[in-house]
Amino acid sequence: MRAAIRFGWARVLAAPDTVKGIGYMLISALSGATVNGIARYLSAELPPFEIAFFRNFFSAVTLSPLLFRYGLRILKVSRPGLMSLRVVLDLVSMLMFFMALSLTPLAQAIAIHFSTPLFVTVLALFFLGEKIRMRRIIGLLIGFAGTWIILRPGLVVIEEGPAWALISAFIWSGAIIVIKMLSRTESSASQTLIMALCSAPLSFLVALPVWITPTLPQFGLLVLLGPLGAIGHWSIAQAMKSADATIVAPIDFTRLLWAAIIGYVVFGEVPEGWTWLGSIMIIASVTYIAYRESRRRTGAGGPPAPTP
Repeated sequence: MRAAIRFGWARVLAAPDTVKGIGYMLISALSGATVNGIARYLSAELPPFEIAFFRNFFSAVTLSPLLFRYGLRILKVSRPGLMSLRVVLDLVSMLMFFMALSLTPLAQAIAIHFSTPLFVTVLALFFLGEKIRMRRIIGLLIGFAGTWIILRPGLVVIEEGPAWALISAFIWSGAIIVIKMLSRTESSASQTLIMALCSAPLSFLVALPVWITPTLPQFGLLVLLGPLGAIGHWSIAQAMKSADATIVAPIDFTRLLWAAIIGYVVFGEVPEGWTWLGSIMIIASVTYIAYRESRRRTGAGGPPAPTP
């Protein structure tokens, strides 16, 4: 079994586009964990919605040179309705997750958010026409069982923070499906710039009622959210454009390692055993689903192998 897995992934990694997609997703995971750590740190004194606004605003500033390079044509999209849906889903998911970060230990919030690829697999069935068979269904059930272990509903009271993280994960999975659909016709640069330009004013309206003027050190960290956020958005768009969603999505799990390090060093947070156990189940589930998908697409020594 181990040899088969190694062989299967070797076939997948042999494709240059797949290698690039995995690389882009690694960059997205690192930048995302850093953004989350900064947001968690700032949320002790600043409202989460205000942090989200500054993240979007400075992302727009960071990406504005694209307008000088490509002109206004970069803002033209062939499917404006679908692009608008991406903006709304992305923004709502971000606001909810920043709320979760202000109420939940960093590693736990990210671990819960790891259920996103599971939701992506389910939604891809309906919106991307991907088929799902018994082994992938079993993998999904194991992954969702891992989410249940982290939350443990019925055994402990589900607090507000973890609940926000789970809802954010589901909404973000919808955004990933839309990103994948848009990647067929729109460039990564166009998607990322439009996302930042639209999200900044929208998140400002949400943040205005709870506004607290940041101090100079806080403002410096808020500025840093811009380029980091822009890198994350651009990288995930490039990853989805380069390779199949079921292959690159599991790479985002490296975010948990960075989150655990940041949480321990900065906040003194040590993830509890249930969080690690649930995370391992989710990671194993999504990795297995990706492996089955790669086997179906590449086969083993010949034409694509059927997936039972």
